[in-house]
Parts: sequence; C-alpha cells; structure tokens
Amino acid sequence: MCCLPGAAGQSASTAVPVQITIEGILRVLHQFGKEAIPQEMVIKEVEMHGLALRPTSADLAKLSTAGASPRLLDAVRHARFPEPAAVARREGRLLVACEPVDCEVRVNGKPSGSTHGGGLAPITLPPGTVSVAAMREDYTAVRPEQAAVIKADADTRIAFRFEPSRAALERTGAALFERMLAALGGEDRFRAAVSLHGRGALRIHNGGAFPTLWKMELWRSGEQTKYKLERSGKKYEVIRNAAGYKWKKKPRGQDVSAIEEALRLLDAGQLNRSLGRAVLSGAKALASKLRYADDEEVALRVSSEAGPLGLRLDSAYRPKEIQQEPVGLNAALRFLYAGYEGEGAQCRPLRLQVIEPGTEERGIEANFDQLEEDRSGNRKRKRRFGLFR
Repeated sequence: MCCLPGAAGQSASTAVPVQITIEGILRVLHQFGKEAIPQEMVIKEVEMHGLALRPTSADLAKLSTAGASPRLLDAVRHARFPEPAAVARREGRLLVACEPVDCEVRVNGKPSGSTHGGGLAPITLPPGTVSVAAMREDYTAVRPEQAAVIKADADTRIAFRFEPSRAALERTGAALFERMLAALGGEDRFRAAVSLHGRGALRIHNGGAFPTLWKMELWRSGEQTKYKLERSGKKYEVIRNAAGYKWKKKPRGQDVSAIEEALRLLDAGQLNRSLGRAVLSGAKALASKLRYADDEEVALRVSSEAGPLGLRLDSAYRPKEIQQEPVGLNAALRFLYAGYEGEGAQCRPLRLQVIEPGTEERGIEANFDQLEEDRSGNRKRKRRFGLFR
C-alpha cells in the first residue's frame, strides 16, 4: 500500500495537503482486515498528515468493528486536524470631513489623525457602529460626536461643521476693542472734559421731500453746548444742556422742534456719548469671527451697563458705525463716522450721520471743517478736527 485511499494523487511534490479520511481507513481495514503491517502504515500516515475531519464516537465505533487495533484507534483519537480555512475579512471605509477648519478626529475615543484641507485619509474598519468625535482648539462642532454605521465593502461619510467658541470670540473681541481704544487715545479720552469750538454744516432730514441745510457754529464746554445756526436769512442761537434748550430768540413754526431734535441727535452722536458711556461702564466685546483679513471690516458686539451696541471699525480700528439696540422704550439710533483727522486722543471724525430707526429719511448729517480746542484753559490752540469725540 503506497498511500491511503482518499489521499491518492496528493503527494508532497504537488504542494496539496494530504487528506486522510475515516472512509479511507475503513477501506484499508476492509481490504486487509487485522493485518498488522497495513495498520502500522495507516498509523504512520495519520501521525504524519493528521485527519481531514475530527472523528466522532460513531466513527471510532465503525473503525473498531472493522478491526482497528487499539494503537490505530488511539492514533485516530489524537490525530492533528487541518487549520480552518481563513475567512476573508470584509471591511468598510470611514471618510471624515471638517469645515470650515481642519480638526482632530477620534474613533471610539482613540485618536485617528487630523484632517488636511478639510478631509481625513480613509479609515478601514470592520462592519458595525462606531462613535466618531471631532475637535479643534477655539472652535466648537455643531455636533461634536456622531455615530457611524460601517458597512462591508462600502464608504461611510461623516461631516463636522465648526463654529468659533464663545470664549475664543470674547478673547478676540477684547483684543480688538483694546486696539480701537488705543487708536482713539485710550480710555482716559472719554473721561477728559474738553472745550471745543467748531464750524461746519448741519443737514436735517425730517422726513420731508428735501432736507434743510444750516450753517452751524458751536462752542462746547463740558455738558453744555452753544449753537449758532443760519439759513436763508434766519439766524438762531440756542444753548443745550442737561436741563434742555435755552433760546436767545425762539423761532416760530416747525423750525424749533426740527432744530431741537437735530441738536439732540447731534449730541447723541458724539463719541464720548455714543461709545464713551459703554467704555466707562465695563464694556465687554464679542467678535463676529476669530480672524479678519487685512482689508476686512471688523464687527463687534459690545455689552455694558449702558446697553448693547453693534460696532463696525475701519481699517485703522476707529469706529465706522455704532448701532444701538432698543432698550425698553428707548429707540435705537445708528451712527456713521468718517473723515477722521488727528492721532490718538486728538483723533476725531469730521463727518457724522445719525439715522433714526425704521427709516433713513429721518436723521442728521454733520460736516465740520474747523475746530478750536483749549485743553490748558489758558490759551487756545488752533487745529482742524471734527466735533465729536
């Protein structure tokens, strides 16, 4: 017997594993019976190659009935068995994207890399559900953790959208607000009482078809301002302070109400009022974003005991627009500033527009071309600045 039945044609030279079966051993036993030599050869084959399948108690009973010796039965019981065929592992791919910034990704709590250009290299995973988390310093994901179902031979895509964290926006806002204060000469600018003398023009929009244009001169000292207004032969002088208005000669008709309302808006538009009250009452600024391009307009939201404000700054970090927000029964005014001259504490806008809420047809425009300032109280120094500070 050169080989067992069932193992024929499976020599080592073919690199095909020899498969010895219970059926093959039974055929040998049926052919040779209890002859010792054939059984010894079977024992060697079993010890060398093992069995194709694990024998059952029924198989052992058949072998014993067919005349298998105790040694053969023992060899069959302790025979090696082939390793189970490896099952091809089917996997899926997880694709993670982050916008508008790159992020760090974790799968089931374990770091899985960071995105570049918004995307992460595909992650190969076995089928099943995994937890995917994404994070980025100074940002918060709208959904910081998501469940992803991985399917075999398929791609699973997950996207994370990030927004700046409030803490980061507060830090950025505080830095930009300080930069604005530095451009205006610092916080002390809003504490100093300065006497001013200005000349210019005041345009009043009262909702009519045509605005009225007045030639204007003013003298301001502390909280009191004296105005001279002239238009089409009309000349008026009025003092405005906390107590109200005091006219040298009160005009008749609609001029009085239109002028008093215009001067109220003019006074409200002074930077030491529109902005200074917030600065001196614990202002805290919140930026609209974390980074601005060099030519991009900076937008801030300011909260303070004086009420909330919206700020837009020009390229030199000076106020370009201040938007009040309604508080109680008080309406919100919008202030536009332009034509800054001077540096630091001497920096003032020459042009101001105050717009009443609800329409751009009601409000004022002021343009100044001259200002006399006396800070020392002893002599006046001529400078060309705007009125509002």
